[in-house]
Amino acid sequence: MGNPENIEDAYVAVIRPKNTASLNSREYRAKSYEILLHEVPIEGQKKKRKKVLLETKLQGNSEITQGILDYVVETTKPISPANQGIRGKRVVLMKKFPLDGEKMGREASLFIVPSVVKDNTKYTYTPGCPIFYCLQDIMRVCSESSTHFATLTARMLIALDKWLDERHAQSHFIPALFRPSPLERIKTNVINPAYATESGQTENSLHMGYSALEIKSKMLALEKADTCIYNPLFGSDLQYTNR
Repeated sequence: MGNPENIEDAYVAVIRPKNTASLNSREYRAKSYEILLHEVPIEGQKKKRKKVLLETKLQGNSEITQGILDYVVETTKPISPANQGIRGKRVVLMKKFPLDGEKMGREASLFIVPSVVKDNTKYTYTPGCPIFYCLQDIMRVCSESSTHFATLTARMLIALDKWLDERHAQSHFIPALFRPSPLERIKTNVINPAYATESGQTENSLHMGYSALEIKSKMLALEKADTCIYNPLFGSDLQYTNR
């Protein structure tokens, strides 16, 4: 177990656009987004439930980005087709919020995890698992005094709504937030097995099942490079300026 002082409360807002057109709009509309929320019983009231953001714990010395992305995948496997989970594109720290009660003096971080644009994928409702809600419907009833939300979740949702509004006014921010992740943008990666640095690596683990001849052919096709990686910025739809 890690030192409790080094463990941080982290809340995760997984958001996805309903369509690609909304990404290029300078006007923010909450109805253009969906957000992933849990429903949990209200203490002492078995039949009533409240909505909460995804929550996890972070070790101070851990790899935060990968840890959060892995957490989202594992949490959403039960609702996803083929148990594959929802894979976020990146992790963005939005803001830190002061905690109340027993945790007074400490802070919780809210991380934004943008996901793919909504498509025809059918997600299964599974009790105890999060589901997507229209952000506009959520914000219509969201307040810190509402019994439909945990107080900290409500505070974070209000801040998220304001944050998205402000970011839509910034050129290229929203398209960049939802652009493909670096790994998604790498099209081809071929490495000469003679330059493998770690002992014990097999051909399969290094080259995804390519034979030595196939690797050689690919390198020859890519101008005889020992290592050839396509620039991940290609195909990323980033907007460029002359500056």
